[in-house]
Amino acid sequence: MATYITHIDTETRAFLKEAVEYGKMGKEAVDPMPLFLRMNLSLGLTLHWGARMETQSDLFREIIYVEDMISNFRSTTGNLQDYIPLLRLNPFSQESAIAKDMRTRRDKYMKQMDRGLEGRIENGTHRPCIRANVQLDAEAKLNASELTSLNLTMLAAGLDTMNSAVSWGIAMLATMPEIQNKAIQAIREKYAENEPLCDASDEQTIEYLVIMIKEILRFEQELGSIVCGLIMSADITP
Repeated sequence: MATYITHIDTETRAFLKEAVEYGKMGKEAVDPMPLFLRMNLSLGLTLHWGARMETQSDLFREIIYVEDMISNFRSTTGNLQDYIPLLRLNPFSQESAIAKDMRTRRDKYMKQMDRGLEGRIENGTHRPCIRANVQLDAEAKLNASELTSLNLTMLAAGLDTMNSAVSWGIAMLATMPEIQNKAIQAIREKYAENEPLCDASDEQTIEYLVIMIKEILRFEQELGSIVCGLIMSADITP
């Protein structure tokens, strides 16, 4: 994690810059989810392909839309064909057609990012990243399917879990202004008004923030376990 601090710092500052610009210095309300998603996506792309997602571009919107659709297909209730196999025989299934379209669209931007990295490797301008390290490691010897699986893991998994955790965190804080005030007070005790951003090397030194973040993660994980338990219990015949 220590080697990722500079990347996290860069994306965090870009997130705050966007929030200030889109919110016109606090004068207008801002939906934070696209900001978090761009930050998380950019961080994932930097670590895996060595290239940032600097703005909410058309490519950003395409990736977010496709990955969200695919995630819905994989949810416990989003795709009945997973639970009623007979539905898979329907040649006019809209779900199957949409799934194939999402697969095609995902393959397109995956190949685009792969080609971009390969070009940077050829001309010697690539940055150290997971995909390049694997490709240039003579002992790794991963085939095309394994490299694709690695791409999917780094791109999709992070977006899915980040979206869930951040959504619950924002919802909790929105209903608990006293927690927000305590967090702001804890930050002000360490950093002055004219120093709103901590140093990149500062790691979890504000105890209250550490506790707050862990509680959000605990709550989100616990809620997920409860929902899964209810779904499983509903499938059990008395």
